[in-house]
Amino acid sequence: MRFERVKMIESNEGTLIEDEHSCKYSTREILYDVRDELERSSDPEYIRRKLHRERIRDYRRSKVMEMKKLQQEAEELQVYIARAKKTKKIAVEGSLPWEEVALALQEATYDSKCNNAKLRSKVQKQRQLVQIMSKWVSMMVHVERSPNANLSTWRNVCLFQSDESRKLGFEWMTNHMLHHTNNVLDQCEFPSDVTLNQTNYLDLQCVWEDSGRYRLYQKHQTIFFTSLEKITKALHQLYISNRVSVANVEKEDLDIQFLNDSGRYSRTQQWSANPLHFLRRQFIEPGHRSIIVGQNILEDEKYPVGKYIGDAQAWIVVTQLQAGVILYQNYYTAEQLHTKEGTPLPIEQDALFAAVNLQNQATEQEKRDAFFHQIRSQWTQIIKGAEDAIRMMCLADSHDSAM
Repeated sequence: MRFERVKMIESNEGTLIEDEHSCKYSTREILYDVRDELERSSDPEYIRRKLHRERIRDYRRSKVMEMKKLQQEAEELQVYIARAKKTKKIAVEGSLPWEEVALALQEATYDSKCNNAKLRSKVQKQRQLVQIMSKWVSMMVHVERSPNANLSTWRNVCLFQSDESRKLGFEWMTNHMLHHTNNVLDQCEFPSDVTLNQTNYLDLQCVWEDSGRYRLYQKHQTIFFTSLEKITKALHQLYISNRVSVANVEKEDLDIQFLNDSGRYSRTQQWSANPLHFLRRQFIEPGHRSIIVGQNILEDEKYPVGKYIGDAQAWIVVTQLQAGVILYQNYYTAEQLHTKEGTPLPIEQDALFAAVNLQNQATEQEKRDAFFHQIRSQWTQIIKGAEDAIRMMCLADSHDSAM
């Protein structure tokens, strides 16, 4: 006899037993099964009775399963009808009114036309971008020197007129700088034995290159005792939001719609007739570090640059060493201003901006030494001022949080 999981049910007809398929058996049938099992034989009558009972049970089981399936389908149909009535997808009378069908088709046609127009506009913008980039590539074919994987191609940085190409340019340049952040920090060779007592490191150099132009290199490292969130906010305010640079030079915003609140593209009027364009953007790695990258733009079709240009790049990286301890690292490099043809701005004019009078220096070397001495003094003050401003902002943020 095959035993199955069953449960006892009391009824007016006596005790019934229900198996796992919800098929009920009377105690009489159970007794017949027990008797047949005890008197098991090859008697044809015995086999006939057993097969008959099995067929009856199979029939009952199939009816129960069919009833359950029909009940489930009925429930699903009721849910569908209720939902359809609620959303007016079907009318109570039966089919949809032709007015609703016509309105639905009209709305679908309008949406299709709008999507088609958007796609056509996007295709047109992409075609313009392809033309611009193709023109740029054809210009690069005539570059005299082969690209160097270890050097940035400064003179190839250019922004075109169309918004699509400008957005692409902003993202590409800043993402490119972010990608090379670790490599730049390794090349800076900042002191690795950082202690909480001796933290300040500042290195300023002025290197005269074979082209006759100088290049400034600034490396600065220190420790801030604050949280990563507070110093990230302070850096954003100082280098992204403020309209005045750390060198106390006013900035004029150009394109701000492409980088949202994470970056800015502006120009500074160091000379009224020679504005310098600078792109900067902040990246945040939550719980680890915050990075600000910046770069001069040497050519811009929408906002023309001045007669003199000069490439410059900056990285500011703040890394959380432990809770409340932040490692601040800043690398900045800039070359002497020059024309697009490569003619440098005379050092006498460059020195006037730095408030240096070189008339008393007789030789070229004396002029260079006096110029760099003044530049070093000015940059030291600027760095100290920026450092103090960051500390004050973090402290003010702490007071605001406490209140």
